[in-house]
Amino acid sequence: MQTQTSNSLCNLFVAEVLRYLVSRGEIDNILRKVSATLKASYKENLDVLSGQLLLNIDETEHKEDVHYF
Repeated sequence: MQTQTSNSLCNLFVAEVLRYLVSRGEIDNILRKVSATLKASYKENLDVLSGQLLLNIDETEHKEDVHYF
């Protein structure tokens, strides 16, 4: 499975933002575990959404939600 980010970039993020030193190998293991965990849910959503004629997605806001980020 390909990722859209590099392990080095993840390592840099964790080090600079979370101030936690972690090896590239540990980052790799974490990404593999997360990817494996999300694989079934991703496929399920992909199967359901690919069968829809219209998704009706509004990415600008959610009108039914009064809390904006």
